[in-house]
Amino acid sequence: VPFQPKAAMFWFYKYANGLPYGWLDLLNFVGISVDTKGTICSTFVTDFLRAGAVPIFNAEPSRDIAPFQFLTSELLTPVEGAL
Repeated sequence: VPFQPKAAMFWFYKYANGLPYGWLDLLNFVGISVDTKGTICSTFVTDFLRAGAVPIFNAEPSRDIAPFQFLTSELLTPVEGAL
């Protein structure tokens, strides 16, 4: 699936630029429902990729995506030894 960086960056500047990190949103992963004005890494990356036309994790809400799920996505290729 070709990534469209211009569309993703448009989304970033319109919706995500300046958002604080959602520390309390991490509680969602232990069963405590919290919705703050911030974002966490896995939510941000999911929304960014979707804005760039990558249909990652189907229609599952981005707030429900845990970081480990990126390892299991068939749409992402692991990068080993990149650094």
